[in-house]
Amino acid sequence: MSGENNVVQSVHTLVVMRVTPPRGRFDDGSLGYRLLHPSGCNRAQCIISDCIASTTLAFALSYSGTPITVPGSYRIEGWWIRSWDDWYGGWEYDSGVRVVHDAEEASA
Repeated sequence: MSGENNVVQSVHTLVVMRVTPPRGRFDDGSLGYRLLHPSGCNRAQCIISDCIASTTLAFALSYSGTPITVPGSYRIEGWWIRSWDDWYGGWEYDSGVRVVHDAEEASA
């Protein structure tokens, strides 16, 4: 994704030491992790940090369709999209965090 209404942030490294599985339908579980920001990341504008502050990292990854279920090292990126909502009559913003796979990163 790129362009005026879509933003994808630079790839970050996520080291997951512990995974607690969800305990029910409306639970995303939890992660024990360390997030490594790349040198060019402006933490005040970091989408990943914003998602963690407003929800949890486990939720943001699940929401984006890339839940983490085993400990390990992952490459992740924050994303957001802005789209016009005719019913609401204004801009709608959506964001999340997803795991980046080798093929996706090579084609970006």
